[in-house]
Amino acid sequence: MVEAWESDSSKLLARRRACVAGTERFHGRLAVLVVDAGEEPEQLPNSLIPQTQTVELRPLTIDLGRLRVDSAVPQMWLDGRRISLPPMEFLVLRFLAERIGELVTRQEILDAVWGENTSTRSTTLTVHMLRLRKRFGDDDANPQWIRAIRGLGYQFNVPPLERITPPDHMIGQAADA
Repeated sequence: MVEAWESDSSKLLARRRACVAGTERFHGRLAVLVVDAGEEPEQLPNSLIPQTQTVELRPLTIDLGRLRVDSAVPQMWLDGRRISLPPMEFLVLRFLAERIGELVTRQEILDAVWGENTSTRSTTLTVHMLRLRKRFGDDDANPQWIRAIRGLGYQFNVPPLERITPPDHMIGQAADA
């Protein structure tokens, strides 16, 4: 009886060796390919190959001087004043604030905010940009915060705070008083 069990187990082991074409390590993961005896092992299916994912570490708050953008809550502080934002406007603003001074295409913004496989129309982005400009108090004729560059995309800047300086003749009077 023991001999029969030993021969059965050795047959099972031989069959298992014939079926398992190979065991290899791919980037720390163990992958086993099972094929019928006599066949060559095929390539690993994509699901077994580890996918490289880039993880971006972002600061909790983007501080650009006059403008501070919070990442935990959809809000911004403009010249010390807190302004709540709708979620999509907030995502557009955060994307632009992370790329201050850079020319960003409409498609880059659409892909980053709404996703690459979306049916969002280009006019949706235009509406969000107009609303953000209004929140910044941007001049339509000469925008300082969000500039549309025809045929290319958008450029986000933080303009310096305009200080109203009194005329020269008023400076002397203030010192006398």
